[in-house]
Amino acid sequence: MQANAKQFFPVTKAMRPTLLLYATALAACAPASAPQPVTIAVATDLAPWAHAHKAQLSEALGGPVTIVAGPSGQLATQLLAGAPFDLLLSADSATLDRLQPSDRCDNSSRRPFATGHLAIAVGPHLSLPATVATLASDAVATIAIANPEHAPYGRLARSYLASLPEAPRLLPKLVFAASAADAAAWVDRGAADAAITAWSLLRAQPEGRRLQLPSETTALPATGIVCGVAASALAPRWQALNEAAWFQSSLAKAGFGPPP
Repeated sequence: MQANAKQFFPVTKAMRPTLLLYATALAACAPASAPQPVTIAVATDLAPWAHAHKAQLSEALGGPVTIVAGPSGQLATQLLAGAPFDLLLSADSATLDRLQPSDRCDNSSRRPFATGHLAIAVGPHLSLPATVATLASDAVATIAIANPEHAPYGRLARSYLASLPEAPRLLPKLVFAASAADAAAWVDRGAADAAITAWSLLRAQPEGRRLQLPSETTALPATGIVCGVAASALAPRWQALNEAAWFQSSLAKAGFGPPP
């Protein structure tokens, strides 16, 4: 006679240890929880580096990485408005001061991780060297910089030009691009005669058409901070990433100096 479908075999005391071991083995074989995705907001001067090392960043931060690039100030505004950024890599440190009154970020995770520098570039239509004298000459009608309203490199470029003896000839030539990357793109395609923006974005220009400005007054401390609901879990990974040898060496190859 076939057993009724609702009939169960009784579990004896002797069987219980075996069943317990079986249940433990099944739990051990169960798949681990899926890695949590990580959204990194990066300043545009850092975007080429971040995209080039996306796989390494994913491994270091414990989940698949999505990269969102933009001017640092704009990214901070979006974060305060509720953008789900887990890590913000700003071109400077001062921009992150705006986040302190908010509970969106873990301020203890804030740390500088690299140093960026300003550079000059002249357009391909000019057969002149990239120097301050060239910028002040009549051959240069427009100088592209990132919009100082939300881009640290734009603020630094305008401040740098204003400090020079040639300032009266330089400042009226300024035109504002949306970001540091846009300023570099404008000069590259000849939409502006020259640009002052991040060295990391201009270093690939031909020799003679670009010049790094290495003085202390043209440096920015690239700074990161962990944000969002997963900040407590991500903060130790962010700290470990800063200590990883590949992290600093890759930033150096991308044109950044060590953190201050």
